[in-house]
Amino acid sequence: MQHTEQAGRSPGAAVGSAAVPGRFGPVASLPTELSAGLTAALVSLPQNMAHGLVAFLPLGTEWATTGLLAGLYSALFVGIASCLLGSSRLLVSGPRVAGALVFSALLGQLLGQAVGGGTLDAGQAVTYAFLAVVLSGLAQVGFGLTRLGNLVKYVPFPVIAGFLTASGLLVLASQVRALTGLPGSAPGMAAYAPLALACLLAFVTLRLPRRLLGIPSMAVSLVLGSALYHLAADWPGALPLLGGTLAKVPASLPEPALLTRGAATLLRWETLELLPLLCIAALSIATVSALDTLLTMVALDNRTLERSDENRELLAQGLGNAVAGLFCGIPGAGSMARTIPMLNAGGSSQLANLACLALTALAVVWLPPLIGLLPHAVMGGILIVIGVQLLDRWSLDLLLRPFRRDQRLTQGARGDLLVVALVVLVALGWDLITAVVFGVVLSAVLFIKHMSRSLVRRSYSGANVRARRFAGERSTRLLEAHGQRIHVLELEGAVFFASADLLEQRVERLVESGITHFVFDMKRISAIDSSGAKVLQRICLRLAKRGIYVAFGYVQKERRRREQTFPGAERRYHASVRQVWVTLEDLGIVALIGERTFWPDTDGALAACEADLLQRLQPDGEPAAEGFGAGAAILHGLGRADLRQLRPLLQRVRYAPGQAVFTQGEEGDAVYFLARGSADVLIDLHATEHRKRVLTLLPGAVFGEMAILDRKPRAASVVATTTTSCYRMGREAFHDLQATQPELAFRLMTNVCLLFVGRLRDANQMIMELEI
Repeated sequence: MQHTEQAGRSPGAAVGSAAVPGRFGPVASLPTELSAGLTAALVSLPQNMAHGLVAFLPLGTEWATTGLLAGLYSALFVGIASCLLGSSRLLVSGPRVAGALVFSALLGQLLGQAVGGGTLDAGQAVTYAFLAVVLSGLAQVGFGLTRLGNLVKYVPFPVIAGFLTASGLLVLASQVRALTGLPGSAPGMAAYAPLALACLLAFVTLRLPRRLLGIPSMAVSLVLGSALYHLAADWPGALPLLGGTLAKVPASLPEPALLTRGAATLLRWETLELLPLLCIAALSIATVSALDTLLTMVALDNRTLERSDENRELLAQGLGNAVAGLFCGIPGAGSMARTIPMLNAGGSSQLANLACLALTALAVVWLPPLIGLLPHAVMGGILIVIGVQLLDRWSLDLLLRPFRRDQRLTQGARGDLLVVALVVLVALGWDLITAVVFGVVLSAVLFIKHMSRSLVRRSYSGANVRARRFAGERSTRLLEAHGQRIHVLELEGAVFFASADLLEQRVERLVESGITHFVFDMKRISAIDSSGAKVLQRICLRLAKRGIYVAFGYVQKERRRREQTFPGAERRYHASVRQVWVTLEDLGIVALIGERTFWPDTDGALAACEADLLQRLQPDGEPAAEGFGAGAAILHGLGRADLRQLRPLLQRVRYAPGQAVFTQGEEGDAVYFLARGSADVLIDLHATEHRKRVLTLLPGAVFGEMAILDRKPRAASVVATTTTSCYRMGREAFHDLQATQPELAFRLMTNVCLLFVGRLRDANQMIMELEI
């Protein structure tokens, strides 16, 4: 059976099998694992070198070879740390364009920066940039140790989209400048020949399938473009038009820049002037690198059906970046573009990742002598491909949507497009680091504006929606006539200074319209801060000063003040229970406005407002029902003689608090008239052990009348809440009444029909009110 299940799994599911113990995971076969590692290396090497070129664009073509090596070093050191110390054995890491672009922006700011009475040259700027990489690695280690991995994922998506789009535009613009200003290029229009060749190569690369003969299209373009360049270079006068090649680099192992040639510079007192810039850049690199890694891990876990530890991976990636910065490497992160080819090639264990790292290490040793053979136009074409791929498709779709037929931008889409546009403009005008900061700030402002909309989800009048309590005929008439003085505000969202201020303005307008009783439904309140709580306190005190009654629904008292011992997410859940009450109590608001203001549901709060309104309208109160027939709507229009004829057919029954008059599901056999006390109508919720109160019955109520019409089971239970007295008329007694006094029975049935009609009308009115 086990073999059958394994054979039925998809390749991705087999990779992610959690049943195989060990760090290496399930090994398919050694040739398959080595082939998968080779595939990942072939995909990664062109990207590593291209991203290294992106990182060193501000320093010109003479630093291109340093950038190529920096990209390879990043893939090696970050990859080793991730493979050996990270939580995912299949994650392939290396330089990413986001980190490379932030590194490039930092180089542009450092170049020519005034420090200690002088300016930084290119070598010093590179040293400080590598220091920022080391600091970014330490920041990522801090993310992992403090378990901030989940928080980094909450960088607003429009900021990321704008960052990517601006990055693509910067890469494209840089290639236009670099390829048209190459040393030794032809004058006039011929100076654009290298750019034209690069664009042609980029177009061919983009049009090719992603994999050609099992090899990534970017690698194919790199090899074929270089070969064609060297074949054409033999033609007379071709070299100025083709743009030349990169400078040759001697084969050497990486040099720890910060421990040798940069140590004297870094220890100078004047370098403290650069510390704020380096820290901001390091934090930006750490954030975008962590975001790249975390998003890649989510996609990888979905593919392999595994569950990775984000914070452990951030810790490993941070250590790798810190070491890479020491050895002249640009920042790196996890990459799905490098990992997917390895998975598709059959890689299922850490052996494939180790094979990819081994080939990368060989490339670090063997490729430097060959780097000088790479043409500028070919590498420019590869960078143009990366720039085009960076343009965010979602942002472009938002931009073009108004020009399409029958499509328009929603308010939220307009805000997202505004964030994207700001990030792009700031990045093009200043730098990417500043653009990210501006984008996050604007996203926060738009979020606050969105959250500061009116808290009122819905409001309705107490004239149409009343508490689930049976009131006497006189009280019902009063509530129908004066119920508009009660107003229910159903709140939703977060209560903070801006949204609470809008609520206060709404309440003031309602007070001016004559509202004397307010119910605040807090069921959908997600959070409340101290500023919002203080505004609620001010609202309550101002209303109380005017003699206006206030009640809060769905605010339950929290009695469990000590922290409970629950693990993980369950602990956070229990800590948030009744959080509104805890916040209001801690701020002293509960003590100030009184516990009687708060009710476990809106129906209780509405009932309290109705009781207070009736007390104001009839100070003496409605007299309690005395004896049979007082206030019973089913007996409306019957005289004393009729009641004397009914009296022998009735049985007086008393119930203690908590005793059931009848229960849901039992056969109905009688109708009841409530004379004294009160009772709740309860419905059992299916598949649970809970009951829902749908109505509270008071003296004068009639219930169970369906039993005199059919023999269906009871649809609800009625339970006495106080010492209760009822008059009971059985079905047989009613049938005897039909036989002996048909006219009296007919009037009773007419009143029953009027009860149904009234309840249906009230229900329809309530539905209409609540659906507005």
